[in-house]
Amino acid sequence: MAFVTAGFRDSASTNIADYNTFVTQQAALSTSLPTGVTWRAIGSTATVYARDNAPTYADIPIYNTRGQRVANSGPEVWDPFAILLHPIGYDQYGSQAGTVVMTGTYPPGVKSNTPLGYYNPEAIFSKYRVTAGQPPLLHYGLWYDSDEPGGPNPIFLPMYALSSPITVIPEPSTLVLWSGLGAMGLVMAWRKRNQGG
Repeated sequence: MAFVTAGFRDSASTNIADYNTFVTQQAALSTSLPTGVTWRAIGSTATVYARDNAPTYADIPIYNTRGQRVANSGPEVWDPFAILLHPIGYDQYGSQAGTVVMTGTYPPGVKSNTPLGYYNPEAIFSKYRVTAGQPPLLHYGLWYDSDEPGGPNPIFLPMYALSSPITVIPEPSTLVLWSGLGAMGLVMAWRKRNQGG
């Protein structure tokens, strides 16, 4: 599951653990998100790539907080030529997210020239810069690489968060329904066979 944080933080830290802590704290604010999962920032520092910090899996699809499938498999999110099925585009509460999210990442999930923690002391303006994406976009990695805001102070923006794999277990009432439908199918098949047709 992936979402855009409702809260903002600065881009000054060079330590990816600080961003992972931030998205974990953001996830904990929502009672509708599953518990017992690990949350990672979809972001790159100078030493850590987003695709390594927030690993994805070939056989596990990714969903947003509206229950819409974002990608059929994890690697699709890093493919610079892939088009997402639905935008991540929603925060941890399922509300529409803002339009700019800091990532420090270029396709295919590697650090950009302005990663998280980037600082240029020689710049007169925009000493801090960070590669950012736009959550509403679906095409060609633009959701994580389409902008580069900057400023003399650390930039404050939301981030993307990605969960570890989540196991979905049907509720008992669903299992009862399935077993009831299965039994009904067996009864109908038995009647059909005994009626010669």
